[in-house]
Amino acid sequence: MYVFEYAGEYIAGVCISTYDQDTCCISYLAVEENYQNKGIGTALIKFACDYAKNLNFKKVLLEVDYGNMRAKKLYQELGFLDDEINPQSRIRMIKHLTLFCEGSVK
Repeated sequence: MYVFEYAGEYIAGVCISTYDQDTCCISYLAVEENYQNKGIGTALIKFACDYAKNLNFKKVLLEVDYGNMRAKKLYQELGFLDDEINPQSRIRMIKHLTLFCEGSVK
């Protein structure tokens, strides 16, 4: 788990785990409500993708609630594509790192 700290407070976090040999998973991403829409979530997703690429993963997987269109739109803008919809009303999205490597965090 990686956290984003600002003014001595933890305001965001992302959890990255191994899914299989070629794929890692963003299993948790959250930004405190007062700090949303400031690019922090985007930076954390880019960080997670860079982290995965540096560890030679080929794909990053995440799930989003079916009704959370704001998050889904962000993920699509960052290169994630719909992979499947599961019975718990969640959409699995995937990003192929070998095809989409823009937006690196410096």
